[in-house]
Parts: sequence; structure tokens; C-alpha cells
Amino acid sequence: MFRSLMLGMFVASIASGLQAEEKIPIDTSWLSTTPEVQTYDMSGKFGEGMVQVSSLRSATGIEVQISTISPGFAKTVFGEMDVNLTPSKSKTRMFIDGQISMATDCDYSADGVRVSTSMLPYNQKLGRTLKSNERFVDFSQTLLLIRSLRLKPDAEFRFTSVNPKNNTLIPTKIRVVSEETIDKMACYKVQLDDFDGRSSIWVEKGGSRRVVKTETEDGTITQLITVALPFLQP
Repeated sequence: MFRSLMLGMFVASIASGLQAEEKIPIDTSWLSTTPEVQTYDMSGKFGEGMVQVSSLRSATGIEVQISTISPGFAKTVFGEMDVNLTPSKSKTRMFIDGQISMATDCDYSADGVRVSTSMLPYNQKLGRTLKSNERFVDFSQTLLLIRSLRLKPDAEFRFTSVNPKNNTLIPTKIRVVSEETIDKMACYKVQLDDFDGRSSIWVEKGGSRRVVKTETEDGTITQLITVALPFLQP
């Protein structure tokens, strides 16, 4: 999932958001108030790499950072939001082969989001404001959103998403397709359909609802290898 998301983004202007069509219960109470860092191995036709996902919940909000590194590619996504996943801002930085760099900033208001994108060395800059009365969920929250939904067998959730390739609205669907065991962890297998195609995500049942594994249509797989709580005393 991570590699596919990387390559599809930032082709045109990027407004990385999911917009809820209806009020769907979201629960983030399980998220640790101690910083948590999850590390994943990544493999596929584009080579091997690593992904780190860190998150922290406080009394006032949640911070998420996703860092991806593979040969010739590096990307970091940072997002800030309240405990109900209402986003305030996000920042994305991407570097390709040491020659191309891209930066995208999303700033949210009560009725929309302002997206600013720049690309070097072409010195291209693009800004756009997307207005809506519906609630936005930033791209940095996609995995956290899935972990925060009330997953159960055959559960389905539908959202409206911004296609970052052309800034049009398209449907995003999340569906629980089965229950499986991955590395001795009971998981829900979730099918995600969005602008980037179809991917499978295995989410731990209960506990901290960690994303254990992802697999995209092009065969890119990320597998959880470690979970660290840096400031937790033994």
C-alpha cells in the first residue's frame, strides 16, 4: 500500500483528503498517549525499503508521521488533528533520485482546505482551495482512519476522496472481507478501494489495532517487524 500511494501522489496538485459522506463513529481512545513507532519492511517490483509510522495522542490532539525510504526515493508525511480525527494541517515532503523534490502543505478550516504544492527543480507552484460543508480526513490519516473505525465481519464504509492526480472527487470504499491470522495475531482483512486502485490491509483485532500487513495490486507488500514505545519504562 505505501509504495503505491507514494508513486501515485503529487503528479498534479495534491489535495490529499478523504471527505466523509455521513457521520461514521470514530474511536481513537485506544491510541497510546506514549509515542508509538511501528516499523515495516517493504518489498515489491520497485525494490526493498522501509516504512516507519509514528503516532501520539494527547488531551488536545493526535500527531502522525509516516516516513518511507527505498532506493532513490524518500517521503515523509506529517499530520496534526484533534482526537476525533478532524485535521488541522499536514505537510508532505518527497525526494526522487536526489533530483526532484516536492512539497505539499494542507491547511484546514471549518469549510475546506487550502492546498499548496511546489516542485523543484522545475520551480512549479500550485495552490488550490477546496470548499465543502462535509468533514475532511487528511491523507496522513488514511491508515489511522481504518484503525479507528468499528470493524466487524462484512462491515462497509464509504467516503468521498480527492484524487490527487487530477483533483477530482471519487469514491473511497473500505470493507472487511475476512478474519485471518498474521504472525499469530488475529486480524481483520480490509479491502481498500481508492484512487490508487485496490489494496488489502490486515488490521489487528482489539488491542492497539495495529496495521500488521498491506498488499497492493502491483504486489508491493509491507510487513510489520517492530513496535517501539520509546518512553515507556520497563
